[in-house]
Amino acid sequence: MDSVDFFDRLSDEWDDIFSRGDIDVLERGLELVNWNSFTRVLEVGCATGVETSYILKRLKSNAKLFAIDISAKMVRRAIERIQDARFTVNIKNFFDVEGIFDLILMINVLPHLGELEEVFTKSSKLLDNRGEILILHNSSRQHINMVHSRKEEVKDHVLLPVEIVQEIAKDKGFSILHTKDDEEGYILYVQKFTQEIF
Repeated sequence: MDSVDFFDRLSDEWDDIFSRGDIDVLERGLELVNWNSFTRVLEVGCATGVETSYILKRLKSNAKLFAIDISAKMVRRAIERIQDARFTVNIKNFFDVEGIFDLILMINVLPHLGELEEVFTKSSKLLDNRGEILILHNSSRQHINMVHSRKEEVKDHVLLPVEIVQEIAKDKGFSILHTKDDEEGYILYVQKFTQEIF
């Protein structure tokens, strides 16, 4: 079974899995963002749209939220859940996304995206000057890695310590705005500060 099949299978359980995390960590992480500054937002790995609901509560009325997920079943559930003209969603891999955004959100998805150097290089290409990325998990890194280790399809999808990830981000042209990596959850909030780095 590949990753797409794995996440298709999880689509019926995802809301329950998400609710086991610390919702306060999600809320506090989203509060780091100055939502008045952003009109073109990309949500990577929107799953069933449960996290999307928290984003849309904060998004300006004239902003657009473009969401993607590799799982057709997750996307179908997100479409059923979200009735908001600002929201569009597509079945797409992150590395196939085109366009320019001023904010990229990666909520509960980073370990599934692949090589971090490539993730930040692609993000830099997608972001406008001074664009930002919010990486957030509302469970601890230790818990996430323990859960992944028990599933054959994602056992190699490891969430690295935030100190390591922030160094990779800095090497790819991002400045660090905020970090968190403790028993509650995981946050890395960064801003693009140079031209694209390849």
